[in-house]
Amino acid sequence: MSDLTTLGTLHDFMPDIPGATAVIDEIRQQELYETTVLDRVHILDYTVYHDALGQLIIEMAIAIEGETKLSLPSLPFISLELGASIPGYTFARFYLLIGEVSFLVVHDLLLTLTIEQPLLKGFDLETEQITDEPFRFEVEAIFHFNSELELAIDLYNFTIPPFAIGDTGLVLALEDARLDLGGKALSESLTNLLDEPEFNGIYAESALLYWLPQLQLPYAPFKGFRLRFQDIAINEDGVSFEYDLNWVVAFEQGRFLPITELYAYLFDDLFGVAVERAYGRVTTNIPDQIGLEGYLHLPHWQQIVAIHFYLEGDWEEDEWLTGLNLSQAGDQPLRLELGSPDYTLLLDNLALAGELSDDHFALAGSLRFQLQFPNFNYSLGACATAYYHSATETRFDFNLIDLPLGSVVLEAATLQVITGLDETGHMALQTFFVETVFTWATLREDFLVLEL
Repeated sequence: MSDLTTLGTLHDFMPDIPGATAVIDEIRQQELYETTVLDRVHILDYTVYHDALGQLIIEMAIAIEGETKLSLPSLPFISLELGASIPGYTFARFYLLIGEVSFLVVHDLLLTLTIEQPLLKGFDLETEQITDEPFRFEVEAIFHFNSELELAIDLYNFTIPPFAIGDTGLVLALEDARLDLGGKALSESLTNLLDEPEFNGIYAESALLYWLPQLQLPYAPFKGFRLRFQDIAINEDGVSFEYDLNWVVAFEQGRFLPITELYAYLFDDLFGVAVERAYGRVTTNIPDQIGLEGYLHLPHWQQIVAIHFYLEGDWEEDEWLTGLNLSQAGDQPLRLELGSPDYTLLLDNLALAGELSDDHFALAGSLRFQLQFPNFNYSLGACATAYYHSATETRFDFNLIDLPLGSVVLEAATLQVITGLDETGHMALQTFFVETVFTWATLREDFLVLEL
């Protein structure tokens, strides 16, 4: 330790401190650190005095050389390292009181805490990638040893940087966290969730959840939906939490009203989503239910539909996808004008489902379909429908049955209605057309084109 002025090691000082050797020996027997650590604790300065009650008090400034790993028998999934991320030394202060009730306090400690949970992985919000490094972070701590030589570690109000839960797409960052070693009681909701009256692990009062990178909150620095909720626990089985949050949404004549509280964009700023509810429950790394409910604005049509995002998958294989549903918003049918108010589609009982991808979603389902043209009406009570939606295009495919075209009735046909970006960057109707397939027998029978 040639670069610092030192008065010697703690091992050298212990024989001169009344009662201190017994205290340290007992701590060593708890196997909290390797036996050579006292030789690496260097004394920078110290003060010895008696307080008003005649108790002996020893205060030291210490520097711990190299890395020191601490094991926590009650928390086998957590390891602590002193100075693990700082080259050279870890600095701290040492306070020992020897009297009728003796105790030792080591404070101003910088620790590196590692959570050894295979499904909890560090996450980089800027690159949107899981990191290859172990899930670890730095905290400041105070160690207390009471007269019974029981260890208490104060790790209050620390933060845990973003981490992913396996491949679920869920990313959490925790705030106001603490380390509980003594089986303290959790909140009622977490106790019910874990079915454990006592808890050993990390508890956080607040968390930020990142999900759905296809969404963008206005003015947010990172992609994805972000929400804050309360009460999160991490124990040896994994992370657990539950939330159910609601916001006001109001719309009229195909537009969201100003009292709408939480607004986001899907894929791009052309498609607005008003969020009404976010709910979730994860029990020891397993998402029981994760969802987001709201309303999607279709800009060209000036229509609003209900939208529901939800996480589903196989927790044993750690394979997950984001499902998506579109449904009717309100009692009135969707009205799609095909270039003129006289040429319209009326869509009712909308029920479409599918999967959300990185830059689009594709849904299928059924609805009640009505085509209204001048002097022409056509309707289906249950029309099989597909819907494709990306940042630059939307497309409806309606499967029509027995569509009359003059004297001809098409047994099966598909009506496609496509919108896309125009030269001004706005969504506009691009085209709509009917597509069908004729057999030669049908042509002969219906059109009498050729006699053989």
